[in-house]
Amino acid sequence: MSAQFTHGYALLVGVGQSSYAGWSLPATVKDVQAIQKILADPALCAYPEANIRLLHDQGATVQAILEGLAWLKERAAADPEATVVVYYSGHGWLSPTGQYYLVPHDVRPFDVAGSALPAAAFHEALRAISPRRLLALMDCCHAAGLAGAKDGPALELPGGFVQAALPKDLAQELAQGAGRAVFSSSLGEQQSWVRPDEAMSIYTYHLIEALQGAGNKPGDTLVQVSNLMGYLGRAVTQSARSMRGAEQTPFFDVEAEDFPIAVLRGGKGLPSGGWEAVQQEAARIIQNITHVEARGERSVAIGGAATGNVFSMGDRVSQRGKYNVSIGEAQGVVVGDGAETAQTFVGGDVRDSTLVTAGHDATVTQGATAEQIQALFAPILQQIERMPPDPDVDKDEIVETVEKIRDEAAKAEDANTRKVRRWLRFLVEMSPDIWDVVVKTVANPVYGFAEAVRKVAKRAQEERTGGK
Repeated sequence: MSAQFTHGYALLVGVGQSSYAGWSLPATVKDVQAIQKILADPALCAYPEANIRLLHDQGATVQAILEGLAWLKERAAADPEATVVVYYSGHGWLSPTGQYYLVPHDVRPFDVAGSALPAAAFHEALRAISPRRLLALMDCCHAAGLAGAKDGPALELPGGFVQAALPKDLAQELAQGAGRAVFSSSLGEQQSWVRPDEAMSIYTYHLIEALQGAGNKPGDTLVQVSNLMGYLGRAVTQSARSMRGAEQTPFFDVEAEDFPIAVLRGGKGLPSGGWEAVQQEAARIIQNITHVEARGERSVAIGGAATGNVFSMGDRVSQRGKYNVSIGEAQGVVVGDGAETAQTFVGGDVRDSTLVTAGHDATVTQGATAEQIQALFAPILQQIERMPPDPDVDKDEIVETVEKIRDEAAKAEDANTRKVRRWLRFLVEMSPDIWDVVVKTVANPVYGFAEAVRKVAKRAQEERTGGK
């Protein structure tokens, strides 16, 4: 009879679909669904199913993540023997001011700092959990949008933000306290790679192997933190080099003595032949769970069967799950590849230009409202006001020119691009620094300016840099 890891609790977050399609990370959903299967399997890690909360796609919002951490806090307070696992797979970005953010489903491209999950808030919520043992696994920096291509297109980020793995100092802060360990999938500017078969990330694949005993010795009946560390440290680095020709070095910060994270193979442990004796069986299990179904009130099934309160396409359709977003009258959905317009919808009445895509290469032709464009230009105008006095520089004229560009850009496809081009040329002569900020803002597809206006800004960049 299998032993149950009764006191194990887990919050698994795979951001997956982003409200801004260009930032979606579909492989993170595969990762967390696979881990959930392994943890809940009574013949493997044997966590009670009720002790696992899974968040992904529309369910992976800031509020849902914080509520999940609060749920863990309640469970740990009621169970003195609790072992808590928090797994986050999604973007991690550093702001121009050095603040680190986890990027959830409901991030707003026009206000990342105000809509993403600050590391400080995540840290505070995690520190409020007081279990006997806690392991946080952070898979925060993904190569080419987890497309698995080393030479894939660079991710378009808001001005000044950069992709980054969990900073070491933050990992050390999260690990402070008795019985705590923090794992990060990569170091510094390294990226977290997906396997060539795109079934899941390299890091998650080897984590699942380790949960099945890859780092254990014959006769072991528990998977310890040390077993995970030893195996991940070797296997992830080797696989990233052999599969992707890249460096990916897991980082571990452990303030606790070694502790168990799960039972091993339902309590049976490894046979006398060790990992080699069960490796093929473990590989078959991993292969089977890559074809998981989406289930439950926070789920969306893409390309497979769905069970629970999930949505289907049609008129005025909505998701009914606690953390799901309505798709119907106010918004629309475009499904497929190569979507070219934000006015193409399946289901519901067209009432605005909000675009959510489940395919690839979707282009928002004008995603920015006039109010959002005003907000984008506000800090640029403030920067002009802070410029030191200079008898050769007319700040009023610079302000007037920037405001003209702003107001014309807000006209979307009706903008007079000749005027915008002329004002940009005038602005570069008056203040190259301000010109640079304006051009980068308008050219960045994240902000949803009309394609015609963006092309003018991109052409201005090419002219000034010689096409470099």
